[in-house]
Amino acid sequence: MLLSYIHHWIDQSSRIRIFLVLLFLGLLAYANAIHHPFVHDDVVFIEKNPYIGDLDLKDIFFRTVTPDEKNQLVNKYYRPLLDLVNRVLYRIIGLNPHGFHFFNILLHIINSFLVYLLVLSISGRRKGFSLVIALLFLLHPVQNEAVACISGVSNLVFAFLCLASFYAYLTAMHGKKDRRDFPLYGVSLVLFLGALLAKEQAVVLPFLVMAYEMCFSVRSQRETVKKNWLPVAGLGAVLAGYFFLRKILFGFSITRMFDRDGEFWLRLLAIPRSLLTYGRLIFFPYDIHYYRSQDILLPFFWPLAGMIIVLLAMGWALYLAPKAQRKMMVFGLAWFLISLVPTSNIVPLFNEYSQILTAEHFLYFPLMGMLLFVAEPVHYWMTRADSGRRMHMVFVGLASVMILCIATVVRLNTYWRGEIPLFERTLHYEKNFGRVRILLAQAYASAGRLEDAIAENRRALAIMQDYNLKTSKKEVKEFYLHFIKEIRYHLGTCLDALGNWEGALEEFKEVQRLDPQNRVIYYTLGLGYLKAGDINSAVGHFEKALALNPKDLMIMNSLAICYQETGENAKAEKLLRTIAEKDKASVSAQENLRAFLQKTSIRSSDTGVTSGE
Repeated sequence: MLLSYIHHWIDQSSRIRIFLVLLFLGLLAYANAIHHPFVHDDVVFIEKNPYIGDLDLKDIFFRTVTPDEKNQLVNKYYRPLLDLVNRVLYRIIGLNPHGFHFFNILLHIINSFLVYLLVLSISGRRKGFSLVIALLFLLHPVQNEAVACISGVSNLVFAFLCLASFYAYLTAMHGKKDRRDFPLYGVSLVLFLGALLAKEQAVVLPFLVMAYEMCFSVRSQRETVKKNWLPVAGLGAVLAGYFFLRKILFGFSITRMFDRDGEFWLRLLAIPRSLLTYGRLIFFPYDIHYYRSQDILLPFFWPLAGMIIVLLAMGWALYLAPKAQRKMMVFGLAWFLISLVPTSNIVPLFNEYSQILTAEHFLYFPLMGMLLFVAEPVHYWMTRADSGRRMHMVFVGLASVMILCIATVVRLNTYWRGEIPLFERTLHYEKNFGRVRILLAQAYASAGRLEDAIAENRRALAIMQDYNLKTSKKEVKEFYLHFIKEIRYHLGTCLDALGNWEGALEEFKEVQRLDPQNRVIYYTLGLGYLKAGDINSAVGHFEKALALNPKDLMIMNSLAICYQETGENAKAEKLLRTIAEKDKASVSAQENLRAFLQKTSIRSSDTGVTSGE
């Protein structure tokens, strides 16, 4: 009775009612993420982004975004549309993380509705089937990283534009048998371009459309070329124009991905392990966590053998499936595999040393394909003889899966409430990940847990020193040397905060040895010596820092204080006057000079400084 009512309700439901169901369940699963603050990448790209309030379109669309412009090992990003989305959101809601979180959740719900519409078009208007795919896409725990993390919006935006482009293409090219809607086809091309400008992973869309045409086209070969492959070529032309734009802006070349000799083959041999990991996460998502990685130096034979067995099993399932179901299964499998190609580390996505990124947010868009592959034979089995009992079994199983998914997502959301729970969970699974230990140490220090910060920094230091010793490439050594200096500096600040100046001094001197041109470490050492009462050592380090950066007013001020303590009043006065001249708007700079002059009994009229200055 209940199943009949649900089936009837779905069949009679309008698109608005379907969207409201998705909206309710999406908010139920992700509502507790709305109250979380900016975390990790959110701080860099939004909270502390100096350009976040600037809507200069020329700057947005003709400037690449690189976390570290000087480091050639860091990936360059060209995602102007994503940048525009963040800046527009900032103009609307300001630096309100709750608004950004709500936008992510709402966009994810909209994407699930687009999945419903897309599957509805492909599956022959099967509403129940399409709704199940949309619900699993909405609630699957593997989507958590893309939705609960504000910076995961890149996955949401590009997926929205790709899904919308695909749906517009289907409606324009296949909505009516004898007529093509070319204005809507143009909309599809524009949406695809937008997807490319949101995230590079969108390059897969023309190949997904090709897979659709190969699976579902029933026209003659000549007619297919004219009516289907030429429109697909339009998407290919947009893709070619995108690559040309990247080439103009910063010399991108697709052949660069093959430059690293043996490393490239190691990444290729690691693909079976990655695919098995992704497949396992879809069916058994018990260990969802941030910064998921895998080591390309691990033996590849058993993952390769496992992948071959899985592919043979899938091939057998396709062989047994009726022809009508086989098309959907092939298309679903093609969607899954094609969508994963950009993130399969053919283009290197290294976390550190031999650890390559196999992040869960890479599955956000491909997930729909695997759901189609699995759901189609289940739907066929359910609708065969004795379908009433089988439908009841499937309904109970599906309801249980939905409840488990919602409960899991609600729990996973809690790890995004701050950097400590987020990175602690990561290290529970990625124990040898040096960068995450650095991040956790910084989070501990910010929370006042200095002893914990020191412990994590020491573990991170051992990992990074080991990487530095293992590699022979100069640029890679410098990459890890940067982390080693950062760790030692942070160790020094933690030890100093605990009152252990001797230990802090040892760490700071090691940074000084590794980077003798670093003005920050000289200034830090000067402050430490000043606090310890060693004025002469403080003066020496402040002078060195100022020599490295003659325009730094903060260093000038500290050095002037030391000169006053050592009785070198002429030097102190010169520095204080320089500060007051360069920073005329600073009341404190003027006051410091006035106080110094009064202290040394120099008349104001002789110096040109008046009480009203």
